[in-house]
Amino acid sequence: MMSGSGNQSNQGSGQSQGGQPQGQPQSGHQQNAQSDGGYGQPQQGGGSESAVDALQRPGPKKFIKGIGILSAAAGAAFSVMMILVMKMGGFPILPGAVQQARNLAAAAGGVGAGGATAASPTQQLNAGISTSHQVIISYMSTELAPFIAFGLALVVGVLVATQMADSSTAKLATAGAGMFVGGLLIVVISSALIGLLGPSVPQSLLSAADAGAVAGAVNTGLAQPQWGNIIINGIVAGIGAGAGAAATVFSLDNFLLG
Repeated sequence: MMSGSGNQSNQGSGQSQGGQPQGQPQSGHQQNAQSDGGYGQPQQGGGSESAVDALQRPGPKKFIKGIGILSAAAGAAFSVMMILVMKMGGFPILPGAVQQARNLAAAAGGVGAGGATAASPTQQLNAGISTSHQVIISYMSTELAPFIAFGLALVVGVLVATQMADSSTAKLATAGAGMFVGGLLIVVISSALIGLLGPSVPQSLLSAADAGAVAGAVNTGLAQPQWGNIIINGIVAGIGAGAGAAATVFSLDNFLLG
């Protein structure tokens, strides 16, 4: 009788609390999860985790940093591409009347009112067309930046939903906060570069307008950054991009990937 009781006692002591064998070591994944508070997984215990608390953990911080870098690179690449199109390219399609005007200007020949150094009528016409193209591209680029941010937000939402192993709250907060910063960066970076490297009025057009001595006092820059509007546009784009990214995560987690 005593021996049987001892065996039962020994068998019971072989199990630790929670049903895990006492002598079996924990796996490396379990040890890491306990030591760092959960790099990707939410912390256990203490009830549901708030979005603010989730963003303090290394996992969401890493994703937000990556989203910011991706957005900054996208904004810079977009603006540089548009600047190259603006400086090196031209209108891909022009009305037939433009070619007729070029032919008439070439036939007229002669010199302008400014004397022998004045641009010819053909040069003046081409300068006007080129300047118009540069102005349209530069202004259009700043208006397209929020759309670029929103398109990137959908891609980021898919990445967060499929690649981030964390709670739904953490995913939503990460996508929303990350793309708010990302949308702001895209608009500010692209608008700043376009504004600083935008087109200016060529001298041939000034001479054609008989600006004379006044031309030296005229600010020929056609692209002047409006920083107050740029910041406002960036904030609005960030809000829209963040909402779009969070909505994408919510839809994928709850309806499309479940």
